[in-house]
Amino acid sequence: MEEVSVIIPVYNSANYIDALLGKLMLQTYKNLEIILVDDGSADDSRELIQSFQKKDCRIMMYQNNQKGVSSARNFGIQKATGKYIRFLDADDMVETDSIEIMLRAMKSDAAVDLVIGSYMGSGIGHYHGPTTLEGKTDKKKFLHEFAEYPKTFYYGVVWNKLYRKEIIDREQIRFPEEIDWCEDFIFNLQYYSHCRYVYYLPKIIYTYISRENSITQNYDKNEKDRIKEIEAYRCQWAISTLAGIAGEYAEHFEMTCSYIDLKEEVGRLVRSNPKNRFWQGCKNLKAFLSQQQNIKVLCYESERNKDFLVRIIYKGIKYKLYFPLFMLLSLKEFLSTHCVILKKLWVRFVKRHESL
Repeated sequence: MEEVSVIIPVYNSANYIDALLGKLMLQTYKNLEIILVDDGSADDSRELIQSFQKKDCRIMMYQNNQKGVSSARNFGIQKATGKYIRFLDADDMVETDSIEIMLRAMKSDAAVDLVIGSYMGSGIGHYHGPTTLEGKTDKKKFLHEFAEYPKTFYYGVVWNKLYRKEIIDREQIRFPEEIDWCEDFIFNLQYYSHCRYVYYLPKIIYTYISRENSITQNYDKNEKDRIKEIEAYRCQWAISTLAGIAGEYAEHFEMTCSYIDLKEEVGRLVRSNPKNRFWQGCKNLKAFLSQQQNIKVLCYESERNKDFLVRIIYKGIKYKLYFPLFMLLSLKEFLSTHCVILKKLWVRFVKRHESL
């Protein structure tokens, strides 16, 4: 059997780590090394891990005080001796057959360099990502899918994937330690560049648990501004990397990212408009949508005929129907926020027109 190294950063995880370690001890695939890297926990995390070490010799703990999650994962990579690597978060959960199923997919073909599995998440149920792909997929098709959905957890996180350590070591792929947001995305992007084939696994292999006190739930305004800067950095990194593989992927990624940002800004403009000031709202919307880059993005997306909303917005600009467009978008925002049933009807309406 070939060994799998499981790398888990730990920071004040005493309330969760015992449940995860319990699941790892029960994995149907046994030839594991479980590497826990403590980042200076102030709670009972270390003591709990030590109690598990007495029960299972596969569990190893290292100290990497106050250097951050990227540094902890990089430290784990240095210590790992397995042929394959799996990254987990201390406060989430794995299925007991998770590693066995992922390893079987990896070994189904010697050219498969990455396995991506489905997962469970709060409020989303069984999530196979935004893709319909399953099984072995070539690099070209994979990169197109990645560029199609540039901001989804499915492609950005590391915990639903199985990697070859040989590629990580050969290409010196590491998590960037200078940032603490989207670092997993940048790690993945480096790894994707060197994959031959990717295996899409529809079975659930992970449960992602969103905690109320998690860092992503508690950013203040200054941190959110910093995240915006990191998001822009992430986007430019992706465009540059994809351009080195094939320019078509870079353009597609950039346009898709820009359209997502455009939709978010349109929604913000509509929501932030003062009541009974529709003409001012129209002017603000017109000023934004009339920008040359936004027209270019809308033109690109409308030609692909993918999103019904983009066709509405693009036609509104083309025929200068800003007031009806603003009213329609205002109605959509109202329905999305206040009327669950009408929101479902809107979704059905969009799907029906997208299929025409």
